[in-house]
Amino acid sequence: MKIQKIKMVNNFLFREAINLVLVRHSEVIDPSILYGQIDIELSLKGKKDSEKLVEKLSLYTWDKIFVSPLKRTLYPAKLLAEKLNIPLVQVEEIKEINFGEWAGKPIKELSQNPVFWERYKDPENIAPPNGETLKDLRKRVRSFLEKIKREEKGNFLVFSHAGVIKAIFCEIFNLPSYLYFSLNLNYSSISIFNFFPDGIFTLSLWNADLLSE
Repeated sequence: MKIQKIKMVNNFLFREAINLVLVRHSEVIDPSILYGQIDIELSLKGKKDSEKLVEKLSLYTWDKIFVSPLKRTLYPAKLLAEKLNIPLVQVEEIKEINFGEWAGKPIKELSQNPVFWERYKDPENIAPPNGETLKDLRKRVRSFLEKIKREEKGNFLVFSHAGVIKAIFCEIFNLPSYLYFSLNLNYSSISIFNFFPDGIFTLSLWNADLLSE
């Protein structure tokens, strides 16, 4: 899937709306494993890309930053919050999905497990051993979205994970969970939803590339 490019983030931020800007973290040290809630570090490239992303995002006005309390998301969020001197709120609900006993295992190895593939067919009910279903994840992100919608209009930045951002997409559009697996999100990408006072919402950007600007 070709990543969408942005000309100006300001073109997608509206004065009368709650503008929710979702940022996926940058590259981690070992993308070959299923990491989920493991507190994996960013790679050297991931840290450099995070720093570039912070420089780009610092050009815009933000009212508040929400962040998953994992190292890979906290790294850019803390840099930006300190640079702009704006509130940073750590939110448990936007941590990545819990892969339970699958966490930390190579995806190639897990692909030999029939349950790994069964989960794609019924993600609402099938979870990794001691992990979460997509129903569990969607419940978490629904709670987060309800909090966001109680905010005054403004620009809200969210540093989170692919699973969370895709679950937010499914929640907002009221989509069945199996479509979650059809969505693609690159490292360091941004996606923007706008919520207007009359109940109308728009998806202004999805999986967009700010680093190449």
